[in-house]
Amino acid sequence: LRAVSSKEVVKIKTKIRQFSKELYLTTALVSVCIIVLIFPTLQWLDKSEFSNELITYFVILAANVIFNISLLYHFLLYAYKQDRAIFKPTLYASITNIVLNIVLIPKYGIIAAAISTLISFALILVLKRIYWLKVKHLSLAE
Repeated sequence: LRAVSSKEVVKIKTKIRQFSKELYLTTALVSVCIIVLIFPTLQWLDKSEFSNELITYFVILAANVIFNISLLYHFLLYAYKQDRAIFKPTLYASITNIVLNIVLIPKYGIIAAAISTLISFALILVLKRIYWLKVKHLSLAE
């Protein structure tokens, strides 16, 4: 936010690169830890119903990785006071999630809820990136 307030394009671009590297690295490290720790956790819990839904767990993990990546664009849009560009993808993804859940859960169960979330979070990522590219083109042109 301070870099954007300063209106120094080079400083802004440097901060964006730094923030994106930190976000990707943290997301990757936490994801690896979560993947590694699920197996001893499942053994310790000794509940077959949890082990049987392992694929659902990984779909939800993938959805959260996608959502974390979308936060880069969220913060950039926020810094440039683009509230509508933050709200619209969230609204569209919410509607998508509800519709997909209504349609898919009765037939496919819990995995459908995870897939609906994955699709909705991917939609947020794509739309926020599109909105950011428009803002970036106008704001960071050198």
